[in-house]
Amino acid sequence: MATDPDSGRFGQVEYHLRGFGSERFETDPVSGSVRVSGCGEGVERCLDHEARSSYALTATATDGGGQVRTRFFYKKSICFFNYVFQVP
Repeated sequence: MATDPDSGRFGQVEYHLRGFGSERFETDPVSGSVRVSGCGEGVERCLDHEARSSYALTATATDGGGQVRTRFFYKKSICFFNYVFQVP
């Protein structure tokens, strides 16, 4: 989570996620928390190792003054007895 010591709208940070596979995730623009999009609403909507085994994502935090910070993430999922685990 990013922080900004400025006050008012200049201290507010908004988060976004983009990159290869980002459509499979939802980002809360205020807290920055990330979750799998639609997971729990049906098995076909959760991550599927056979359909895509890795995700290359860039998280972006932008403050109210337009300052941007980014972090790149690469996640590879492995399938083990139909359970998906994330490998750091």
